[in-house]
Amino acid sequence: MRPRARVPRSGKDALQTSVGHMLAGAGAGTLTAFVCSPLDVVRTRMQCRGALPQSVRTEYSSAWSTMSSILRREGWRGCFRGLQAALIIVPLHWSIYFSAYEGAKHWLGPVVPAAAPGDGSAQTLARAALASGSAAVAAAILTDTITNPLWVVRTRLMTQHAHQAAGTLAGPLLQGTLGSLRSIASQEGWPALYRGLRASWLASTHVFVQFPVYELLRRQMLDDRRRSRSAQDAEADAHLQATRAQAGEPSRGQSGPATTMSIAQDAADRQPAPRAPAVSPAAPDRLAWWELVWAASASKVAASCVSYPLELVRTRLQDVRQRPSGSAAAVGDSAQSLRSVVREILRLEGAPGLYAGFGANLIRVVPSCAATMLAYESIAHELGELGL
Repeated sequence: MRPRARVPRSGKDALQTSVGHMLAGAGAGTLTAFVCSPLDVVRTRMQCRGALPQSVRTEYSSAWSTMSSILRREGWRGCFRGLQAALIIVPLHWSIYFSAYEGAKHWLGPVVPAAAPGDGSAQTLARAALASGSAAVAAAILTDTITNPLWVVRTRLMTQHAHQAAGTLAGPLLQGTLGSLRSIASQEGWPALYRGLRASWLASTHVFVQFPVYELLRRQMLDDRRRSRSAQDAEADAHLQATRAQAGEPSRGQSGPATTMSIAQDAADRQPAPRAPAVSPAAPDRLAWWELVWAASASKVAASCVSYPLELVRTRLQDVRQRPSGSAAAVGDSAQSLRSVVREILRLEGAPGLYAGFGANLIRVVPSCAATMLAYESIAHELGELGL
């Protein structure tokens, strides 16, 4: 996120800032949804394999076998299941999240004042992490509550063909995003659209780790850049003074006869002083693209290690299906709570089951997060130049 001074904002300025963050988040989310769709499908299938019969679980035991199974059974279209829903939900999710996150940081300003650039004390870093983490959790809870029905639809669309092949599909195949919303609400009741919401709230620990780590890395790299630029400026000034001293030039402000040598030296002084190469082509108050990618990737890996089991449980809950009354029961049909899903995973798959698909998840989320944050920072910067 771009650091901003804590200054009072008028209603118009606040609205423009919120619109800018929403547009930047939507643009970043659209790019991410399309590029990462195949990895999304693979990860979701692997997370839900525990709900499938034992006879077909081996098809989803690794990212490679999952992708091979999808291509063999469904063709290349299978890699883009749920893309229509993703192109709606992911931009919507990030547009709400980023605007809410920046808004929460602004409102927390009087409670947790922003630190001055270069202040790297432990107290300052802890205060900044608390502010960033609290804002991230508040934004995540709000965003998840608003968008959960669409996440349920997306999960169902991604997994329904696997259930169909295994004979565990409850009801007909869902068609389209709006049609799926109507079908789930009419057959299972509207509460079904909020399955996994409590797990999503608990999974807010993810952003409580991710965004403070991202902000910390970003802040440290910006401070390093400013210190490096200051050192380069000091080196250039010292070189200029040494050159003048060697030429015997009088100090500025002293008068003396204008000689050919002094005139020539004065002309030479007007040339740019030699400067050490910059550490990065980016401006001192902006990070280079590879620095943003590093900060986003490192923070995402740290957060995923902490919160992945809750994300897996959320996906399992969203994938729970109920057959119409009078039909034979299907695997995972019974109403399940977060606690019962965890117990079932531990009983059937052991502790490693809580990290099923973790490798595929990292392959998907790390480049996705890096692309999202890079796109967001770039779009937000350009919109900022336009006054949004």
